[in-house]
Amino acid sequence: MKKLLFLFFPFLLFSAPINDAFNQKNLKFKSYLFSDFGYVNDLFFKRKYKHYKNKSGKNFAVLFARVSVGYHKNNYNIGFFAQEDYLLLTNKDTAEFAYQLLNHKVLENKKYNVRIRLKGFETKGIYFNKIFVLNNFKLLLGNDLYAVTFMQDGKVRGYGIILDENNYDYYAHADYFYTRNLLYKRKVYYKYGYGYNMHFGLKYKKDDFIFRLLINNLFSYIKIKNTPYSNVYLNSKHKHYDKNGYITYSPLFYGKEYYKDYIGSFDKKYDFFVCKKNVFFEYFKWRELSLKYVGFKQNKYRVFYEMRNKSFGMEYFNKYLSINVESNNFNYKKAKLMAVYLGLNFHF
Repeated sequence: MKKLLFLFFPFLLFSAPINDAFNQKNLKFKSYLFSDFGYVNDLFFKRKYKHYKNKSGKNFAVLFARVSVGYHKNNYNIGFFAQEDYLLLTNKDTAEFAYQLLNHKVLENKKYNVRIRLKGFETKGIYFNKIFVLNNFKLLLGNDLYAVTFMQDGKVRGYGIILDENNYDYYAHADYFYTRNLLYKRKVYYKYGYGYNMHFGLKYKKDDFIFRLLINNLFSYIKIKNTPYSNVYLNSKHKHYDKNGYITYSPLFYGKEYYKDYIGSFDKKYDFFVCKKNVFFEYFKWRELSLKYVGFKQNKYRVFYEMRNKSFGMEYFNKYLSINVESNNFNYKKAKLMAVYLGLNFHF
């Protein structure tokens, strides 16, 4: 469970975890890391869940990173890319329960409802995008063809009970495809899969008004043969004390573990952008996660504010360079969100 929690443009805003193929650059790098229940520096870099942030309701964690290099001319864009794309959905109980166990802290003796939903893929492949122009409209069709080099797609449901300062019980059911098991140790063999994503975009620009719609993964298909799969029940009956006197467990589980073909897809992402004169608004949707932005642009600069995470960002751009940074805290060690985008144009 510990490792599972860790996974947890010229005139257009580029901050949400989405691939904007309207933004044609020879080299692009984008990363978007955020967590509701801990600091990005701890979870994604130090790999330690040392600071618990209390948030009621749904808790999300996102790991999105994409780097691409290619060639663009006359509204065609072709090249190579590598991407990581993970969305973790959990709840306050699960985040609090895991924090107590990993740091030997007891915040409250009670029963915790454990809920985890994790889906994501690491992919490498080629992309091909085409922009069609008709008067004030631009229509985008983007395509990714790739190999799947790592994946997680599963659910965990159950409960945990803190009994006393050094003792707890848990029970959970896992329905889980993976290339590496993050719940318990299991040696598996994995073959690369393959997949295809199609992206769609529509942009309208007239005078000082801009409207843009992006849909990532409008059509998506992934197939991986003989993927490790677990449909198991876990409990905490095997207990022993470590050298500091804390209870530790070797999970006792039963159920089915075998290999089966995985047929799935990337989740759709939606992004709406509207700009009038110097003010713009953006709305991003990915499953249950939604982000709302408001910003101001002037000459070659933009500043913006994202409402859900209370984060600020700024962008500088010119003909050859676009750079965008966003965070909810100037101290990166205490930031729950960190995002960076870099785009470059150069001649071959």
